[in-house]
Amino acid sequence: MDQASNPSRRFATPSLAVYIYAFIVGAQQGAFGSASLQAIEFLVSFELGYEGKNKTSGGPCSGEQANTTGSDEANALIQEQTSSVAFVGGMLGGLPALLVVIVLSTWSDGARSYRQLRFVAVLPCIGMTLYMAVYVVVLALRLSPWLTLLASTFMALGGGVYLQFAMMTKYLIYVNAERERAVYIIYLQILSFSAQGFSQLGTGYLIEGAGLITPFVILFFICLGTTVFVAIYPPIIEAKPTTDDQPKRGGVLTMCRDILAVFRDPDTGECNTILALYCVSLLIYTMLTIYFLILVQIYVLGTPFCWSPSLIGYFGVAKLVSCATGLLVGATVLKRYFDDDMIIQIGILSMLLSTVIPIYARTDAGLFLIVLFGCFRILPGAVITASVSKHAKKQHFGSLFGVTMAIESLACSLAPIIFGSIYTMTVADDPQFVFKLMAGLAVIPSTLIMCIQCWNMTSGVANYTEYKEGALLASSGLKK
Repeated sequence: MDQASNPSRRFATPSLAVYIYAFIVGAQQGAFGSASLQAIEFLVSFELGYEGKNKTSGGPCSGEQANTTGSDEANALIQEQTSSVAFVGGMLGGLPALLVVIVLSTWSDGARSYRQLRFVAVLPCIGMTLYMAVYVVVLALRLSPWLTLLASTFMALGGGVYLQFAMMTKYLIYVNAERERAVYIIYLQILSFSAQGFSQLGTGYLIEGAGLITPFVILFFICLGTTVFVAIYPPIIEAKPTTDDQPKRGGVLTMCRDILAVFRDPDTGECNTILALYCVSLLIYTMLTIYFLILVQIYVLGTPFCWSPSLIGYFGVAKLVSCATGLLVGATVLKRYFDDDMIIQIGILSMLLSTVIPIYARTDAGLFLIVLFGCFRILPGAVITASVSKHAKKQHFGSLFGVTMAIESLACSLAPIIFGSIYTMTVADDPQFVFKLMAGLAVIPSTLIMCIQCWNMTSGVANYTEYKEGALLASSGLKK
């Protein structure tokens, strides 16, 4: 086939560009993830009149107000309102993104021009740029913390990091052999989490030295530069299937059929039960692991910990470097001795252990044990993503990873609704209750993966090593 008939092959980019892009996106995600929570807490404190000596946080942890009965009441009030704003922001940032990611990822499967694929690549960058701009304005004018919800809306309408990583994952899965997919996805996440760790450390020092607005100004220009770069040289344009293999372009009904086709075996038409179990496990796992990290940051801003921005930065670096190390060990060591499902179980166990720590920790050093015991907590996400690719054909990878990233987006929307509401209602009486609940719910994804393991062992699928290009593994349905 000539280049004119398959224009995306002309613009196919090497994996190195994808990893550079992942590092940039990870750095942005780590910086705004840490700074936005502190910004909301500061704006809530300012609105309630608790602007203490600490110019970056205010509230009951500032100056003479700390360690008093009134301080405890103020701390509970500020944490309740901060959690409420973060809760609504999570909904606005997740639910619209869910639809955007599914639609654009599926649409990219049938895109036949470079311009169409470039649009998918640039849109989330524009959303991120507008996100930073809103925070700059709100912090500069010290407006209501609820106006930060506009930033979440802009990011969601662009697809956010979910669309960015859906397209990066699709590229890496497409260009690499089945056996290597999990390793390359893990490398992608190693770069992302390492970048998040270093950016959180730098953000902490920036906030303490120059105030909360400075990181957002810097991030605005970084996002603007990334938008220009991606518009000129999109690093996520994969080598497309041949024109004959591509899904046919059509209307909304055609797109819906493409999405639903992911959950059916194309040969038998039966429900792809194993894929469905993976997706449910991914949903519950993501709800627990992502919002746990957000809750910890809200938890340590209040008494008795009252962490400073720099200490939060150190914790963020330690936490994310620990996760990156766990991912590296998983790719180089665990993959030699365990199959994908067992690695997922190891990651869920790590998540469970780290979730238990805030229940009993009463010192800074105790909370830092989260870093040690949670080093493998991110592994399940990468391995599940690689595992589901074995149950779909390449021409449906856009739809498939649109669905997986939409699941993560849905999880990030549901988690604030469930756990954020519970934390808001219980923080005054039992701040650790939500962590106890999360620890108990970790049993659910572990049980679902165990069901997949049992079926694989009884059906003989575990003995499969390779499959013919374009064909599906026998594990794509319950029929042997």
